[in-house]
Amino acid sequence: MKKLILALLLALPCVAKDYTPQECPIVGNTDSKIYHAAGGKFYARMLRENQSGDNRQCFKSEGEAQRAGYRKSKR
Repeated sequence: MKKLILALLLALPCVAKDYTPQECPIVGNTDSKIYHAAGGKFYARMLRENQSGDNRQCFKSEGEAQRAGYRKSKR
């Protein structure tokens, strides 16, 4: 029974949510490995839930994002 419940939970799609700037001061795109900071052109868009799949990664600082292999957005 426990295995069935676990299998059902794992089959559920992940539920994404909108982030606040306090929760996610730096937001990275896991597909492009580009991060966005407050004031950047796409920062606010990246904080909002992505309907086609959640490809966001939150970081506490630009240094943390860079250590994870992300580069800063040019926009």
